[in-house]
Amino acid sequence: MLKRKIEEQFMKWKRTPGRKPLIVRGVRQCGKTFSVTAFAESNYENVVYVNFVKQESLKLAFKGAKDVDTILMNLSASMRGVKFIPGSTCIILDEIQDCKDARTALKFFKMDGRYDIIATGSLLGVKGYGDDKKKKKEEVINIKKEQKLAQKEIKKKFKQELKNKKIKVEERTSSISKKKRM
Repeated sequence: MLKRKIEEQFMKWKRTPGRKPLIVRGVRQCGKTFSVTAFAESNYENVVYVNFVKQESLKLAFKGAKDVDTILMNLSASMRGVKFIPGSTCIILDEIQDCKDARTALKFFKMDGRYDIIATGSLLGVKGYGDDKKKKKEEVINIKKEQKLAQKEIKKKFKQELKNKKIKVEERTSSISKKKRM
């Protein structure tokens, strides 16, 4: 099998004490899932693979769960034959951009520290991964910019109209004053 450079990064991560969950992101179809599963299968006794696109029902395992034990109990009830053994189990959360609650749970897994977590996603930072608020904020900012530009344009047109009207007003007053003189 061709060894990928990413495997060295995975090994470096695995050797790091107190490691955080690993998040692997990249463009679609670049080999994230293949690389992660190959690494996990060759370096862990147990691998639990969750794909949030293909197994949408597994999103419920994370819904409202605020601790690792509840999440593991929910996953065990939903998946047959999985084993969660502290220190020798790697949990792969594939397509994590599709499950907000799983992204939140990464913090709980880090604090717990019993299991290694690898999350993958091709649209992280684009769809859902905390960008909804940012996107709304950007939309508001863009709307405000458009409003400011529109206001500037209106003011500019208004000033131009005033200039034109002044000329017309001056012309009218001068013609009126001319009539009065006659």
